[in-house]
Amino acid sequence: MVRFFVAVAAAVLLGAGSGAEYRIDKTRYFANSASEATSRAAVAASVQRFVASGTPWTARELKAWLNTYDALLASLERHDIYVYLRAEENDADTADARSDDELGQLEDRITGRVVEGVAALGSARVAALVRDPLLAPYRWLLTDSLAQARHRLDRADARAVELTVTPVLDAAATSYKSLRKSPESIAANQQAYAALLVSIAAARTGVAKLRGFEGAAQASYFDKSLSAESVERTLAAVRDSQAYAQYRRVASLAPSPQPSPAALAAGAAIPVILAAEQPMGAEYAGAYAALLDPRNGRVEICTAEACDRAGFSLGFSGVDSAVFYGGFDGSVNSVRALAHESGHAVHRQFMSRNQPIAAYNRGPSFMFESFAIFNELLFLDHLYRAASTDAQRAYYLGYFLKDATFQVFGSAEETD
Repeated sequence: MVRFFVAVAAAVLLGAGSGAEYRIDKTRYFANSASEATSRAAVAASVQRFVASGTPWTARELKAWLNTYDALLASLERHDIYVYLRAEENDADTADARSDDELGQLEDRITGRVVEGVAALGSARVAALVRDPLLAPYRWLLTDSLAQARHRLDRADARAVELTVTPVLDAAATSYKSLRKSPESIAANQQAYAALLVSIAAARTGVAKLRGFEGAAQASYFDKSLSAESVERTLAAVRDSQAYAQYRRVASLAPSPQPSPAALAAGAAIPVILAAEQPMGAEYAGAYAALLDPRNGRVEICTAEACDRAGFSLGFSGVDSAVFYGGFDGSVNSVRALAHESGHAVHRQFMSRNQPIAAYNRGPSFMFESFAIFNELLFLDHLYRAASTDAQRAYYLGYFLKDATFQVFGSAEETD
């Protein structure tokens, strides 16, 4: 074991011994599954009333209508966090997985109602309304809903997608989960992964064309608040850069063999992540410490066989964020991934406290990923700076450079 890891674990560990249980306290969201189900039924009824409501015309009425939408969205997300977490803790929990799907459909219905309502108002009326100070908080939501309306499926096409495309994507998701649990490497299963990718791409391309896009890539960019043109400009800039040519030359070289550090238990890995956050200042590092302290019930290291082998963050407006990691093995890659997902959770916590509009807690995904990627690089840089031998420094510097260059060059190649 690297001496640095041992030293930091002894000095920084937040009162959690080696036997500490890293488990998310679900009572943060609902007292128990029965109370969640009862509350969910009431929210579903409120969704029905909102969907059936008329489209407001005045700024005051529209603001009240959007306030209702926003409150419903926050409530649905709280429910979704609860049932999704239960489903991820147990692959056999089909009831909570089904509830997760149903909640997603309810969210789609209220968001779709807003898009339909804004489209009914029309661009001229919306342009007049957004000038009213009352609607200033919702200005982006209203203008974005106009853009969304241009690529929204009508009811017949939406029904066709539900009957033909959704089952294909659901089956692909199930197969992917099964492959993730396989002890074999991705390379050993590359044909199976390729078949899944082809089926997913074909299904999404069909839906994208129904929405008026050239293909799935263009639809995906639009949904991520990007444009195909901006992506193409970025790819061209990377492709033409001198650094890209150097990256390709280095990537083609056989790497020097480096011994991997010993695996770390979660109780030893978390203090290293916390130490890496210190240069960010007390507020940010404190948010990380609060998230990863097992006594706060906001971090889960799920090691049971039934757990999904995935890492993700949870959180939304009005609730504390959390981080889940299944299949944690203590490797540098696992700890890096935990630092990455924790970056998402800390970002979610800051949004929950400081962003009053629930609809904006989703944000463009490319911006979300920037926070998480920064945190994994911060972690790797910390390992390099704190290493005690040249061999360790070489290993961590190589890991950092491989990760950092992938985020720009490898990712651009995949996108291309």
